[in-house]
Amino acid sequence: MSENVTIDSLVAEILDAHRIALNKGANFGVTEGSSVVLYREVSVSDPETLEQLGVVKLVKLRLRVASVYEKMSVAVVSDRSEASVGATIGLSVTAESRTLVTIKDASEWGASKKPGVEVRVGEHAEIRLADPLV
Repeated sequence: MSENVTIDSLVAEILDAHRIALNKGANFGVTEGSSVVLYREVSVSDPETLEQLGVVKLVKLRLRVASVYEKMSVAVVSDRSEASVGATIGLSVTAESRTLVTIKDASEWGASKKPGVEVRVGEHAEIRLADPLV
């Protein structure tokens, strides 16, 4: 069994309604099939003392690397962790075209109350390399 290898990367570009580009590619060992995880961080503080207790990382979006280039890779949305089970996932590019995208469940497309999951150019992403032995 091989060791899990992760690579820190950044969202380099919002390509279209289903794909984002990342700033790491073959030169960092990224391979097709590698998983990509975007997190949202929640600061937790003590309600009595207001002391900062720490930060919890929650998975907000999962993607899969579909194409690898020398210095970048392209990942496709595979799952939104906070979405309902069986929901259709898609990207809705906002007015800040190519810098911000909102991931929504099919049930949210008409609703303006729930913004979905936001993904921004420059946001951190964690690439988990595909196991070559699988």
